[in-house]
Amino acid sequence: MGVKPEFFVIDSTGISTPRFTERRIAMKTVRRRVSLKLHAVVGCSLEQSAMIAYSASVTGEGVHDCTQLGPLLSEIWANGEPLLGDPAYDWDFAREFIRAHGFKPIIEPRKHEDGPHGLDRRDALREFEENRELYKLRKVAEGSFGGIENRYGARVRCKLLHLEVCSILLMVTAPNLRTLMRVRAQNKEEFFICFLINSTNPVFPKKN
Repeated sequence: MGVKPEFFVIDSTGISTPRFTERRIAMKTVRRRVSLKLHAVVGCSLEQSAMIAYSASVTGEGVHDCTQLGPLLSEIWANGEPLLGDPAYDWDFAREFIRAHGFKPIIEPRKHEDGPHGLDRRDALREFEENRELYKLRKVAEGSFGGIENRYGARVRCKLLHLEVCSILLMVTAPNLRTLMRVRAQNKEEFFICFLINSTNPVFPKKN
C-alpha cells in the first residue's frame, strides 16, 4: 500500500547551476549565474504524514508555470481531490484543464485589477473563498521543495544541461523512495514498488 494523498499541490522552485551568462547593461558587462526551474505536482497525506511528487519537469527560469500544466498532469487522473496552486495558475483555461483531470482546482486569485472578469471570474473567487482554509495547507507541500534546499542547497554541480536536468529530477525521486520505504515499514508490507520520475518536458534545444 502506497501513499494516498488527500490533496495535491502544484508549484515550482529555482535550482542554481554552475554556469554563468554575461549581459551588457548600461555600458557594463554583468555576469550572472544561470538557474533552472523545477515544476512538480506533490501529493500530500496528513493521515500518513507523507508527501510524494507525482510528476516533475525542468525548464528555463523564465518559463511560466502554466506552460507545464500539460506535461505535469498528462498522466495523472484524480477522483475529485483538491489541487492547490498559487496565483500563477489563476487562468480560466488552467482551471478547466485541472478539472478535466479530475481535480478540484483551489487557485489563489491574482490581486491586480487587470485580471479576468465575468461570471467565471466570480465563480472562481467564490470557490477560493469557500476553500480558503484548505488552501492554507499548501504550505505543507512546500516542505518538499524545502527539503531540496536543505539537502542539496537547491543547486547542481553539473555543467552539461542534460546532466543538470537529470540531477534535478533525481533530487525529486530520492525523497519519494525514502517516503515509500517509510510508509511500507509502517504498514508492514511484503512488497515495495519503486516509482521513478522522468522528465515530461521537451528536450532543451542545443546552442549553436
